[in-house]
Amino acid sequence: MTLFSHIPAPWQGALCLLGLLGFFTLLYDLLRYLQLGRRKHILPAAGLIALSFAHLQVMIMNAYSNPFYPYGIRLPLAEVIAFCLAVLAVAAFQLRGIGRWSRSHISAMSVKEAFDRLPAGLCYYLPGGLLKLVNRSMDALCYEALGAPLMDPEGFWRALAESGLSASLRGGEQPVLGFPGGRVYSFRHRVLDTELGRVHELVAMDVSEDWALNRELEDKQARARELNVRLKALLGSIEYLTMSRELMQLKSEIHDRLGQSLLLSRRCLAEPGSVEPAAVEEAWRKNLSLLASSRPESWQEPYFIQEKQAEALGVRLEVAGSLPAERTLIPVVETALSVHTTNVLRHARGSRAMVRCTREKDGWELEFTNDGAPPALPLREGGGLGNLRSRVEALGGTMEIDPSPVFRLRLRLPLPEEEGGEE
Repeated sequence: MTLFSHIPAPWQGALCLLGLLGFFTLLYDLLRYLQLGRRKHILPAAGLIALSFAHLQVMIMNAYSNPFYPYGIRLPLAEVIAFCLAVLAVAAFQLRGIGRWSRSHISAMSVKEAFDRLPAGLCYYLPGGLLKLVNRSMDALCYEALGAPLMDPEGFWRALAESGLSASLRGGEQPVLGFPGGRVYSFRHRVLDTELGRVHELVAMDVSEDWALNRELEDKQARARELNVRLKALLGSIEYLTMSRELMQLKSEIHDRLGQSLLLSRRCLAEPGSVEPAAVEEAWRKNLSLLASSRPESWQEPYFIQEKQAEALGVRLEVAGSLPAERTLIPVVETALSVHTTNVLRHARGSRAMVRCTREKDGWELEFTNDGAPPALPLREGGGLGNLRSRVEALGGTMEIDPSPVFRLRLRLPLPEEEGGEE
């Protein structure tokens, strides 16, 4: 009978390596049984590991002529080969069974793996900040926001709520973080009452698409508000133009009636008896009644359209003092009022447009302010302010803009030459 100790040393080493492989495979199986909680398989697996380890030790002793020989422990070569192959077969069978069981049952390990694969970030911690469970998504988000792993979840939530992070887009009860590439995450915190006590839950959801849609909607709403402002101003202009057109029609009608009265009078004088004098007198009486009132209507007063425009836009126009009544200054002041009212609503988001008028010896000083937000710096004069500056300077006046801390527009308009000496 060939003994294990009689074969060459390289073959002895190969068989010892085969026995060692079987031993470690059985050890891995035991660890998996412990991890999955399969208690009924733990003792048999531990027994197999002990038997495999003892056989491996005897193999090593036989290979190196250990003092076990006096006790007569000599391993036949066939038994060594059969035992090593049997150990490998049993270990492989157990490993296959573990794989099949894992795929058809829920274990703590499978729950942890599923927890880590969730796209949403999840974190559970006890009062005081003791971390209990965190998945990879939450850990990655925290590392990207803080530059360090999540070690203090309570402090992390406090920083989120107070917008204390560089990536914070919004704080409060549902804080939002923004990262490069347009990635946006919304966080939610709540307290859970479990059998083990109170547990804090922190959830992070990817809201990049919703956030982008909200930003797009806000931009469209801003453009819609601007269009609404322009439409309201246009409606006020249309009202004024309609009144002006009706006035022109009235003037044309008066002109035609006066022409008819003149023709009747001429015919009555040139051809006596062809026209009744009473008819001529009645025609002139009607025409004179139309011209009897020289006082203009309210809508013909200066600055009427600007007051109506401000009212239509929802802006209260408050004038301290009297606006200039000089005919050459009225168009410029009307332009200033229109530009100021529009800018208060479009840019300052205010509701009050204030104008302070001061009559000086050599001209007028007008100061325009509002109750809205100051403009962003640096201030650029757009079409409205640029056009107003051109008209003011064409009259020989000056225009100054002081954007901070409160927007102020000052106009200094000289009096016309024929009115320069009046007080």
